[in-house]
Order: sequence, then C-alpha cells, then structure tokens
Amino acid sequence: MRFTLNNRYQLSYTALYQSYNRLTKESRFAAFRNSSLTASSHF
Repeated sequence: MRFTLNNRYQLSYTALYQSYNRLTKESRFAAFRNSSLTASSHF
C-alpha cells in the first residue's frame, strides 16, 4: 500500500515537473521570439 501510494505520487510529481518544464520552456521561447520581433521591427 505504501509503495503504491509513493509510486503514484512519484509519477504525478514527474508529470507535473515535465509539464512545468515544458511550460517554462515554451514561455521563454515565446518571450525570446517576441523580443526578437520587436528588435527586428526597430531596424
């Protein structure tokens, strides 16, 4: 019982961490793209 609960928690934690990583990566890329767009529009 304890092992199953721990395993389930570990799985959900991993999924959460991965989704958070993907979110931050995407938002960082979007911010970079936006900044590069504004920089190119200045020229």
